Amino acid sequence: MSIPLWAWLAFAAVILTMLAVDLLADRGAHVIGFGEAATWSAVWVGVSLVFALVLGLTLGADPAIGFTTAWLLEKSLSVDNLFVFALIFGYFQVPRAHQHRVLFFGVLGALVLRGIFLAAGVTIVTRFTVVLFGFAALLLYSAVKLLRGGDEDSIDPGGASRCGCRAGSPRSPTSTTARASSSPRLAGGWAPRCSPSSPRSRPAT
Repeated sequence: MSIPLWAWLAFAAVILTMLAVDLLADRGAHVIGFGEAATWSAVWVGVSLVFALVLGLTLGADPAIGFTTAWLLEKSLSVDNLFVFALIFGYFQVPRAHQHRVLFFGVLGALVLRGIFLAAGVTIVTRFTVVLFGFAALLLYSAVKLLRGGDEDSIDPGGASRCGCRAGSPRSPTSTTARASSSPRLAGGWAPRCSPSSPRSRPAT
């Protein structure tokens, strides 16, 4: 069944409106409590169900069931992302008052990149079918490595390269401002200096 153009435009308009409302509702940085989070979650769930109802009334049951099934699947799969977000926020010590804004732009960037990669992937696969064999070979190679147990060393995020910060060091606007005012490079124009460091290393005394 072909979806009419007005349905795609309506879908895009709903998504953009939801993103705008979500962004404008958090203009003032504050800690989002359980009640506020539950309220907004109920609002977005309600919007999705209303959209499914509109699809059912205008295009029939099949598109509505297809949308609801895909929405429920993505909703359930997104739960594990909460643990990833908690780990990232904890490691980088993102203040609770700014976590919503960081998460918003992170998800927005992921949506844009996913759309770009999907469009590019469909175009490449359509024109060059042989690319699928390359992807299949890569998947088989990865599966063999997993079956063999993987001999690569585990990656320690604390020992990765950083831009002007140390693992476990506090990140606060006050300390950043102090460094910017005392450093000629930062005062004239911020230019981070990246260098590998280890959380176990200690400065010489």
